[in-house]
Amino acid sequence: MKEKSFKEKVYEMLEGGLHGSPMARVFSWTVIILILLSVVSMVVESYEEAHHRVGGLLWVMETITVGVFTLEVVLGFWTADLRYPDAKYPRLRFLGSFMCIVELLAILPFYLGLILSDPGFLEITQVFQLLRLLHLLKLGEYSPTMRALAAACRATSHSFLLCAVVCFFGMLAASIVLYNVEKEQQPEVFSNVPACLWWAICEAVNMRGVGAYPMTVIGRFSAMAVRLLGLGMIAVPAGLLASEYRRERAKHLEEKDPKAFCPHCGKRLNSDDP
Repeated sequence: MKEKSFKEKVYEMLEGGLHGSPMARVFSWTVIILILLSVVSMVVESYEEAHHRVGGLLWVMETITVGVFTLEVVLGFWTADLRYPDAKYPRLRFLGSFMCIVELLAILPFYLGLILSDPGFLEITQVFQLLRLLHLLKLGEYSPTMRALAAACRATSHSFLLCAVVCFFGMLAASIVLYNVEKEQQPEVFSNVPACLWWAICEAVNMRGVGAYPMTVIGRFSAMAVRLLGLGMIAVPAGLLASEYRRERAKHLEEKDPKAFCPHCGKRLNSDDP
């Protein structure tokens, strides 16, 4: 059997995840721990006293984290031809991939802080610190559950969009009704259609109400419709996502152990269900 090259071993380390080779598992756990420490450092930095006491330690920890992520990007760029063997320009495809963009955006604040030493630019880099939260998206690479959830979100994205469009136009119709029947009663609340739409959205999101209620019978029925639309905005996408997630998890388990499922009906053979 041909021995794997160093480049192939590096690629397996990057792509193996928590279920790969021992080196891949060590690398994956290292990245996960660094991501969590990076998020913790953001919380600690919000306390001025703690920042003065352990600011140097936080900077060293952030430097190590950014260094590891930078190395991961460099190695991923180097092994892109193994990741995309059929691509004409595998390295360009790697640079345009979602996770590569996430990694670049996540390490961008650190390098901006080093390059832009002007006080005015430093204030801008503080805004970019929020991009460090993008580290959390990398956790999905190492968790089958997160990958299944991401696949379920992609599969139901069109249904989500359709549900959002229907709810929006339903609220817009209710807002027009509210404006026409309530503008005389409460002109300060229902002064125009956009104001009514804003009220409807707040009412749908905040199930406890927003402090102002329609006074007419038709207006109350419209508010009831808005509340039902708000419930639908949560219930329908949640049901679709849960169903698709179960399907993705079953697909993942079947790929791991095809013999555990019936080839005809797809039902799990070792299930305790009757």
